[in-house]
Amino acid sequence: MALIIMILLLSFLVLIHEAGHFFAAKALGMKVSKFGFGLPIGPTLWSKQVGEVELVVHAFLLGGYVSFPDDEKDSDLPADSMDRFINRPVWQRMIVISAGVIANIITAFIFVLITAFVWGKLPSGQSLVYIGDINAPKEASIWQSGIKKGDRVLKINGSNIQSAYALTLYAKSSKQYDGKIDTEKSKKVLEQILTLNSEITDSDAIIKENTVQFLGLNYYSHTLVKPYTEGETTFTVNNSGKNSKVKNTVNIKGWFEQITDNPDAIYTEWGTEIYPQGLEKGLLEAYKKYHLPIFITENGVGVREDVSVDRVHDDYRISFMNDHINAIMNAADKGVDIRGYYAWSSFDLYSWKNGCEKRYGLVAIDFEHDLVRKPKDSYYWYKE
Repeated sequence: MALIIMILLLSFLVLIHEAGHFFAAKALGMKVSKFGFGLPIGPTLWSKQVGEVELVVHAFLLGGYVSFPDDEKDSDLPADSMDRFINRPVWQRMIVISAGVIANIITAFIFVLITAFVWGKLPSGQSLVYIGDINAPKEASIWQSGIKKGDRVLKINGSNIQSAYALTLYAKSSKQYDGKIDTEKSKKVLEQILTLNSEITDSDAIIKENTVQFLGLNYYSHTLVKPYTEGETTFTVNNSGKNSKVKNTVNIKGWFEQITDNPDAIYTEWGTEIYPQGLEKGLLEAYKKYHLPIFITENGVGVREDVSVDRVHDDYRISFMNDHINAIMNAADKGVDIRGYYAWSSFDLYSWKNGCEKRYGLVAIDFEHDLVRKPKDSYYWYKE
C-alpha cells in the first residue's frame, strides 16, 4: 500500500510540474500543441481539441506531459516560426522551464497551509509518541518496569523523544548491546564452534588457552551523542587548538550525532571534554561484562605548554590525574578488579593529530634544544 501511495503522489507531482510549464507558456503567448494526462504509453482513452491545445487522457495514468510544436514530428510550422519553442527569447524559455519547479513549491506550500488549518498548527517534524500494544513474553523485564499501553514516551537515556523515528532509531541502535556475555551465551557460541570444527575434542582446553587474562582500557574523555537528524557521515578533528574553526565531531548517518556544545562541560583548548566520571562508568561496565582484571593503559591530558622555562607548573595536569585516579578508586570500591594505572605519558612525545604542539608528558622535552628533559610539577606529584 505504501508503494502505491508513493507512486500516486509522484504521479500527482509530475502532473503539477507539467501544469506549471503549460500555464507559464500560455501566459507568455506560446503555442502549446498538447497537454496529456498520463504517459503516452498504450491506448488513448479520450481526447478533445480546446482552442489550439489538444487535451489527451492516456490509459497509463501516471503523471502527465506538455507538448510544443517542436515536439511534433509532422508539424508544418516553418523552422523560423516564433510559434516554435526554440525560437522564443531565452528569458521566456527559462521562465517556462523553471515554472514546473515553482508549481511544485507552491503546491507544497498550499498543502502545508491546509494541514495547518485542519491540524490547528504548522507541521514541525515533531510528534507525540505513545506506547501501543506491548508484545513481549510474560517473563520479559518490561512487565516489571511499570510501562503500560497508552503511556507517552518523553525521554530515553536523557534524550527527548519527539518522533516515532527517534524511538525506532534508539531501538535499532541499542539492539546490538542487548545481550551481555554470560554463561548461556558462551555455551551457545561454544556449541557453534564445535559444530563447525568437529576435530576439536577438548573444548575446555581450547577456551582456556585462548582466553585473555586481563583487559587494557585507554581513557581520555567521553562523547555525548543524540539521535541522528540529518546530514552525511562526518569525522572532523581540531588540529590547531583554541583558534581552530573545526570541532572534534563524529556524526554517523542514520545512527547518531555528537553533541559539542554542552554548556556545563569543561573542554581543553583542543575541544576534548574533561569528564573523569566517564572513566568510573566505563570500568564498571567493562567489569560487569567481562569479569576480568583491568589495567588503565592510557590516561592523560594534552596541553600547549612553554617548555623554555626552568620548570613547567602544570597544576591542570595534576588536577586531571587526581580526579581520574579518584574515579578509579571509586570503581574499585564498587568491586572492580583494577590492577594498575599508566599515565600518558612519561615524556612529551609526538601526537598523531597535533605533532609536538600538544604535550602529554610528566617530563617536558625541549625539542628545539637538544631534547633537554625537564620534570614538570606533575612529575614530582605523581612520584610522591
